[in-house]
Amino acid sequence: MIAFLLSRLSSALVVAAGVVIVTFFLVHLVPGDPIDMMLGESALPADRERLLQAYHLDKPLPVQLSYYLYDLIHFDMGDSIVARRPITDLLAERLPGTGKLAAAALLIAMILAVPLGCIAAIRQHSLWDRLAMGFSLLGMSIPNFWLGPLFMLLFAFWLGWLPVSGSAGALSIFLPALTLGTSMAAIVARMIRSTLVEILSQAYIRTARAKGLTGNQVLFRHALPNAMLPLITLVGLQLGALLGGAVITETIFSWPGIGELFVDAILKRDYALVQACVLVISLSYVIINTFTDILYAWIDPRIRLGT
Repeated sequence: MIAFLLSRLSSALVVAAGVVIVTFFLVHLVPGDPIDMMLGESALPADRERLLQAYHLDKPLPVQLSYYLYDLIHFDMGDSIVARRPITDLLAERLPGTGKLAAAALLIAMILAVPLGCIAAIRQHSLWDRLAMGFSLLGMSIPNFWLGPLFMLLFAFWLGWLPVSGSAGALSIFLPALTLGTSMAAIVARMIRSTLVEILSQAYIRTARAKGLTGNQVLFRHALPNAMLPLITLVGLQLGALLGGAVITETIFSWPGIGELFVDAILKRDYALVQACVLVISLSYVIINTFTDILYAWIDPRIRLGT
């Protein structure tokens, strides 16, 4: 197990280092001058030169990268060019919002996906199966930037049940979480159905039924626990994808999270803040996937024995 952990952690570190370097160079390809955003076009040359030197923007890109890596190793992401505040403070303010949204979306996805997947597997080829898989197809096909406004129209404007946007009150999180959770529920429901269909045809399931166990006992004692391994992998991957999808969803619903901060930083050409947001989202994806690999190996010893 120790060898497996070291292998996965070393791979995660290599990926994280690649993410840091690629993010740095990609952000600097974004057109526009951040100094102009700060000072305006009428700024004096002396003021421009002073800010260029302060943020090391007058140096070649490799030199800027060395400054960036040195600061990053010391857990210093620098200051926002526009907000004139430490980036770590800005991220600390927004990370809880994105974390709450991802957790709520995951909860909604599981509430929707598990019953749909189980019903579709048990009632294979029936009307219930077709309805569940129809929902799954729609959920995977409809993008968040279309689904979000549709939920706004339905639940906020037509029914008046929920607030349109913002984070005022406990109900504010429901619409953005539902938008994110629907697409995830669609994917997870299909996985649960396909896995359960295969498991329910196994010999030990027939043996359990022959012993007189009810359908619910067979499902919850024998079938679902064995369906958890592929489900854990899929949920881990989708949880990382939730952070990427949150960029669009948070912008639509004005939810105060990393996604909204990221879009605002792009519009203002705040290079340092854009780098930090991309880095946080990417590293979160790497950390979640690594944790999923370790959890999978802990549940199924065959995985770590094969390394």
